[in-house]
Amino acid sequence: MKDLFQPLCLTAYLGGKCPLNCLYCYSDKNRPIDNTISNEALKKVLYIVAKNCLANKVPLAIVFHGVNEPLLYQKKIVNILKIAQEVANDCNLKLFRACTTCGVVSNHIIEWAKNNFDHITLSWDGPDFVHNRNRPLKNGKGSSSAVRKAAEIILQSKCALTVRSTVTIETSEHILNTVFFFKQQGIERVVFNPVYPNRNNSFIEKLVPPPKLFAFSFLKARAWGIANDMEIIFPGVRPRETHDRYCSILQKNLAITSDGYFSFCFLVTHFIDCQDMQFQIGHIENDQIFYKNENLKRFFKIIKRGFKQCEKCFNKNHCAKCCPTICPMLHSYSKSFDCSAEKIIGNVLLFEQENGPIPFEEIDCYLNKIIS
Repeated sequence: MKDLFQPLCLTAYLGGKCPLNCLYCYSDKNRPIDNTISNEALKKVLYIVAKNCLANKVPLAIVFHGVNEPLLYQKKIVNILKIAQEVANDCNLKLFRACTTCGVVSNHIIEWAKNNFDHITLSWDGPDFVHNRNRPLKNGKGSSSAVRKAAEIILQSKCALTVRSTVTIETSEHILNTVFFFKQQGIERVVFNPVYPNRNNSFIEKLVPPPKLFAFSFLKARAWGIANDMEIIFPGVRPRETHDRYCSILQKNLAITSDGYFSFCFLVTHFIDCQDMQFQIGHIENDQIFYKNENLKRFFKIIKRGFKQCEKCFNKNHCAKCCPTICPMLHSYSKSFDCSAEKIIGNVLLFEQENGPIPFEEIDCYLNKIIS
């Protein structure tokens, strides 16, 4: 693996506990509840990442993520952070600690989190009526009050906060109003992602917003955000960065599943049922690490081939190429897909790199020129 993949970050999926029953959840309901990774194995994995960080002169990064609520595993996180700090100290590295959360945990845990992480991403879809419909509790009640309180607590600390909002067809016209709402809550950074269909078809694809509608609504919200000191982001297009899909390998991120495997797709958070084995690049057994280099080699061969429609696209070096809906590991080279949202957003962002931000009052006029 050393020559093919040199990760600078470790992402840990801790298990399957979650208090929510999200409208668009892409997780497998049979995922394992608890992780099975020993301290000894974890330390070995962290040293692999730390050596790369040392060579690249960057901090050792550890992230807790996945189709779960990581903060429900507080005791495990405390233990893992302790081991990560020991490895970082031994390698003379700074440790960067990040976590995602739905916010539906006790105030005590949120208080602990704000003091023990450098960055927290909070899943929050917007005003109460939107969030409660999209992300209800398992008993059907709304979760917005808990999320509001979590944001309030985190904002009182030095911990950086990003809100991640998922956009459905019902909310795609209202991204600007959602940004107004977040501004009122004191939020300064929001990442918008259109909902994407799960490979297992666990939710209705009609939830997915029309690409052009999402692009136009997002860009209007972004223009208002720039004028009002808010950072509004769509991670699928980033002209200031040379990037590709969200694959963990391409992000220099080693993701370890709760059952002791290394995954290179964020949709694949465990292998307990031996599905999606082509997305596995190794595993831990008896505290030893075993790599699956044939999968790594196959991945890079396929990813290099790309998709036909991307070959001559002006946006090809700055676009996630409809990942995860379209995956080169699962779809053929000749498959065509709708990337109109990426092209519209890429067009505007590239224009702004040369000419500066488009004023909010002029964004409608500019967008109409694009489609005419």
